[in-house]
Amino acid sequence: MRELELLAERYFDCILDEEEEERFLRLLAMTDMSSPVIDEARAVAGYCVAGKQRSAKTFVPVKRLLHVAAAIAFIIMAGVGYISYGEMPEEECYAYVGGQRIEDDDDVFGLMHHDLSVLEEASADVGLDVRTQMQMMGDVLETVEF
Repeated sequence: MRELELLAERYFDCILDEEEEERFLRLLAMTDMSSPVIDEARAVAGYCVAGKQRSAKTFVPVKRLLHVAAAIAFIIMAGVGYISYGEMPEEECYAYVGGQRIEDDDDVFGLMHHDLSVLEEASADVGLDVRTQMQMMGDVLETVEF
């Protein structure tokens, strides 16, 4: 018991190396011994493990959120590019669809508007997804006691 208490004190002082900490946590999980120091170490170790698991669960939505933000930024850039350079001389207005060149202005602009409306719908879906993810993160943060 004394060895476990000494390890617990060193654990709280943050002077255990990785190997010692691993050994200490293993011993702590496997023992029935109880003392104020051992019980406190068991509580802290359990809290740390639960925090790591919670952190791992929230990392995935954050990563997804970054991907969504990148997609939104791309959509905005495409819209700005369209607005800035939307007026092209007639002789340069063409599109390739399925390997075929389309030169009719109305058809080209029709395709472009269709693609932009698809992007707008996707952007709305992404925005909803972002709001949902942020709400989930807020709900999780409200349950965490600091």
